[in-house]
Amino acid sequence: MEFVEAVAIRSFRVNYNVPLPKIREAIEEAKNQYGIEYPFASKLHKVSVIGKSLVITLQGENNPLHLTGKDKRQQEMKPCIQEYLRDFIWDTNDALIGYRAFQHVTEDSKIIDILMHPRRNFGAPIVGNTGYSAETLWQAALAEGDEKRAAMYYGVEPESVMAAVRYCEEIKQTAA
Repeated sequence: MEFVEAVAIRSFRVNYNVPLPKIREAIEEAKNQYGIEYPFASKLHKVSVIGKSLVITLQGENNPLHLTGKDKRQQEMKPCIQEYLRDFIWDTNDALIGYRAFQHVTEDSKIIDILMHPRRNFGAPIVGNTGYSAETLWQAALAEGDEKRAAMYYGVEPESVMAAVRYCEEIKQTAA
């Protein structure tokens, strides 16, 4: 649950520029007012961003309620709500089984996902169905100086190495 919360907080901060105090306010409001321990990590309700405000749509409700600001506990009627849960992978019992950290689209429109599974490879991002971590293929491309040569040595498609390189470069830029 903490992992889902951390990804959500990163999404709010990076993608929507929501300040950390506002996120803390939303967490406290969800816990105190609605009894929700992990407000960003449940499929029973959705926390979304409208402007710089965080709102929650409770199970069985149509309109979200504000968790932050002067409109706290008021219903929101705006139809344009951004959700961050689209990249999580759930099993049939609504348990989290993975996270799509990155999606690479090849020139021929093939999709290669970089997936994180808590029970596979200690949660390290894995490139598609190669079984290799994104970092392994990225380091191979750097060492070989060529994505195609790295792909040949690891017995994977060059697009898989390209996906790993794009993902690792994006992570590197985000961290800078």
